[in-house]
Amino acid sequence: MSFFNFIKNRCKYDEQVISTVNEVFDTIQLKEQNNRIEEPLAIVGQVQSGKTNTFLGVAAKCLDHSYDMVVLLTKSNNVLAEQTFKRVVHHFSLCDSLYSPIGSKQLKVHFMGKLNPQWQGTSLNNTKHILIVLKERANCEALLSVLSSCRDKKILLIDDEADYGSLSYNDDHLPTLIMQMITMARSFFNGRDPGSQGILAYLQVTATPGALLFQRPASDLDQSEYISCQPSHIILLPTHKNYFGGDELFSSSTALSETDDPPKVESFIYKAIQKSSIQEFKSKHPMQDKETLHGMKGMLNFQDQVIKAILSYIVATAIRSFESNSEVPSSVPEYAQPFKPSYASSCLIHLSNQQADHQAQALNLKAILEKLSQQTLNNEVELKAAIELQLTEFSDSIQARNDQCKLPNIKSIYPIIKEWLTPASIDACIIIVNSDQQLDLSVEAQQLIEHRTSKVHLYKDTFCLEKTLNFFIGGEVFTRGVTLNHLLTTIYDRETSDIDTTVQHARWYGNRSLQDRSVMRLLMPEAIYKKHKLIHKMNQNLFKQIELTSGKLECVAVHQGDSLPYTNNARLHQPSFDQISGQKIYVPSPHQVEISTKHLQETMQIIEEQLTAVAGLNLLNQEAKFQATYHQIDSIIDLIDSYLDFDRNQLKIWNHEVLKSHILVGTKFCRDKLQVIYEPNLQLDFKNKSYYLSPSKSLSRYSYDSDRSQIPVLVLAKININQTSHLKAYWPLLISPIHINNYKFIHTDFAGE
Repeated sequence: MSFFNFIKNRCKYDEQVISTVNEVFDTIQLKEQNNRIEEPLAIVGQVQSGKTNTFLGVAAKCLDHSYDMVVLLTKSNNVLAEQTFKRVVHHFSLCDSLYSPIGSKQLKVHFMGKLNPQWQGTSLNNTKHILIVLKERANCEALLSVLSSCRDKKILLIDDEADYGSLSYNDDHLPTLIMQMITMARSFFNGRDPGSQGILAYLQVTATPGALLFQRPASDLDQSEYISCQPSHIILLPTHKNYFGGDELFSSSTALSETDDPPKVESFIYKAIQKSSIQEFKSKHPMQDKETLHGMKGMLNFQDQVIKAILSYIVATAIRSFESNSEVPSSVPEYAQPFKPSYASSCLIHLSNQQADHQAQALNLKAILEKLSQQTLNNEVELKAAIELQLTEFSDSIQARNDQCKLPNIKSIYPIIKEWLTPASIDACIIIVNSDQQLDLSVEAQQLIEHRTSKVHLYKDTFCLEKTLNFFIGGEVFTRGVTLNHLLTTIYDRETSDIDTTVQHARWYGNRSLQDRSVMRLLMPEAIYKKHKLIHKMNQNLFKQIELTSGKLECVAVHQGDSLPYTNNARLHQPSFDQISGQKIYVPSPHQVEISTKHLQETMQIIEEQLTAVAGLNLLNQEAKFQATYHQIDSIIDLIDSYLDFDRNQLKIWNHEVLKSHILVGTKFCRDKLQVIYEPNLQLDFKNKSYYLSPSKSLSRYSYDSDRSQIPVLVLAKININQTSHLKAYWPLLISPIHINNYKFIHTDFAGE
């Protein structure tokens, strides 16, 4: 049996997944036939929509068709690496030779992780290999050593989370070490190396393609520097029938208040939470002695939103446990069944990326659960009343399922909840997940693949939910890739500065059954919820553009009113001053533009007043440097344009809207900031019929602080309006370190164009 047929049957691939796998594989083959295999191909799908399932299918298909090795790059995150490793093992059923026709002589899986970056393979002859490599220096160096000895082989390089780790530029505007190493690995193949007879196909995978799309294309690169990582083709991954994402969350969020239609299950998921309640819970000072915890008469204050959310999660899990039958799901392998409860759920608390905060939150959560445990012994009446209130709040969302399922009563679920809240159970159900967690997967890999032990508790889930209740507390680990099954409650409060980071935080998206959705709750402050809603709209616009261009998007249209960048500016190539030629300085030419003197003096006075207000100091005739926003500079450029007189149809070199759009592009990737340099006495060189700074005013003169080296620079200079006149006018010079040639602005939503 082929690799692909085996995992297709084992993982129950539907026609949609099979079709997508075939499309990706056929595209790889077509690139190989046309000698374009080195061009990156990207799989783009919604957060937690089945990308891993798809690219492992592609890997199996490639292994069936003469590929010798699959290299899987994963984010430098032990938890995500564990998830990826487990899924590879699960897909190929390598953990139990009794159930897998794929023997160790046919396929070997190697984990090149943080603790063991050594190559564990011996020979590629007659054996296929999958290497899982964390994007860290030691691992990438080990990978280069492996690939340098395999230059006659066919290799598929899958870059999971390809817009993270693989894309990064340092302060000198050069690719960072990991990006350079990936470039070097690619350069070993595809005819670049005279000693190479092999090929390497590069497959990028992400839910947020903005950073990839804004990379410099191959035509704009010195190929000796690094190979372009801008995808030449994008394949969109369709969502499956149980997928819950932004469309479902935000399209249903107004159903309860603004329409007469029957409410959907999703209408009840979002709940606003006050910052004050979150702030107290995530404080570094434990809550044991706080009034919030004890409330009146020594009882828990069930009006506190965090405490209420925790109880809501416990009740939701009790409802789903009551509904679920006692059979173990068929997807769980036999060796895992003794450990798997009939129903296990997750609660995610994502409030901070500081490890000290995680410890404090765990203590606070433990204090709340211990208080609940005490009330099962001493104050059952009040606790039962709070549980009954939660049951009432779930009744409408469960009724919206329309499956004739009845809400269980307090008598049915209270004994279950009481059993979960024993002191012995509380510690085990609180799991802190951050970089402190060290996972030596190389040992686990050796046990699973070489010894075929049945003692290791492992199956396809990221985390083995050995307990029914599982409270996960963390930060950066939960920003990308990590999946929490049966995630019923999320308490979230994180500020983000760009679109891709915000989208990736949405761990609540994914494969969520209708039954789970009916008791699922997402708690976040209203301002953050609105931000996620806006960003979902912007991201969907980008997906729509990819779809309409059949995956060959050359220019991204962005709504001009949008205020957030698609990605962090550190993931974009930004030339240094030394790299900027005259053509990269966006300036008008005085030789081609007449200046109207009719209202020049009045206009100049208005400009100076506005500049003084923005700068916060009296400029007079002194040079000055200050920061401003696009909106503060916008009206000043309009005023400058008002005294420029020329035929706009004939003259293409100056257009104040173009100038403003360049500034807007730059500030969009730099938190709406640009640096303004005020030059009251700039001398011009009139020798040639083009515009240059005089030799004494070189570009290096406009250097600025290193922490601001990635924001655009606008020089506002006073110049003589001609060689003989003493009249001066302001003239804008934009020196933009942002180099993006595939970005345009639109004034309406993309869907409306």
